[in-house]
Amino acid sequence: MVHILVYFWYMPVVLSAIVPIFLLIALGICIRVVLDFKCTHVPLLARRCKMHNDAWSAVLNKYVLYIALPALLFFSLEHTRVDQLLAPSLLFFNVLLLVAIIGFGVLLTRVLKYKAPMANAYIFCLFFGNVAYIGLPFILSVMPGAAGELSVLVAIHAIVAFTLGLFILEKSIHKHAQPMVLLYRVVKNPLLIAIFVGLMFLLFGWQLPAAIDTAVQMLAQSASPVVLIAIGLFIARKIEIDNAFWHGAVLAGFKLFIMPLAFFLVAILFGVREEFTTSILEAAMPVAITTFALGELYPMHKKVVIDAIIISTIGSLFSLTLWGALLL
Repeated sequence: MVHILVYFWYMPVVLSAIVPIFLLIALGICIRVVLDFKCTHVPLLARRCKMHNDAWSAVLNKYVLYIALPALLFFSLEHTRVDQLLAPSLLFFNVLLLVAIIGFGVLLTRVLKYKAPMANAYIFCLFFGNVAYIGLPFILSVMPGAAGELSVLVAIHAIVAFTLGLFILEKSIHKHAQPMVLLYRVVKNPLLIAIFVGLMFLLFGWQLPAAIDTAVQMLAQSASPVVLIAIGLFIARKIEIDNAFWHGAVLAGFKLFIMPLAFFLVAILFGVREEFTTSILEAAMPVAITTFALGELYPMHKKVVIDAIIISTIGSLFSLTLWGALLL
């Protein structure tokens, strides 16, 4: 009975974090509908305005990957405390579990003999959650004092995703490339560069001039709405219950329940449940929207990724309140 009451107590909090996300996705859908109408019924206007649906989506995704998201990662690290970054249990358990889940994804896709696009979609959707765009506003709304710890968790998830994760993606494109060539391709990625520069600023106590820092913050804040609108542009093309939909449902179920359960059991086993609350909640976040943007640069089954994002985001309305009732 108590858990049922807690569930309804936290529902408004979850809604306040997720409803704006869907409003921006809906805006992307509306833009797509308008563009389709102009291209179909007013072709002259469409040509003069250079309106092209897929071009819009591609440009928005590249803006997020090359500008906005690097700014978000850098800004998050720059404003983190060193003692939070170097917390042993936080680093060890999160990195260990994320790498273990990636390993499980690689093994699973090889056993099932999935080709690169499906394998990459599975691997990233299994472990990479929306720890920044949904995780930050949701957890801060129920744990206001966790800002520093959350910025470290976002950095940990991003570092694992854009080092080991990107290495896997690069390997799927350049199967016969030498390890050093693959390492070079990963290292030159702007997301990883942003993390490295952010760590340097954090460890050496450097600070950007106030005006530049504010500009970087503004770019960082643009990442979430831009990529959400891009998703709306994409999903408006076709939404149907097909084979990809069921793959997305399986991935969403794993991301919302199995992954946080693994974090929860490890925390119980090692007696760090109280200190690990934010880590478990971040593990319970829906599939990362950034995965969709990565699909523009690497072979990835976009329909599976989009379905996993939408299903897990909708499902998180219920799963996050259940995890909140259990942990808070």
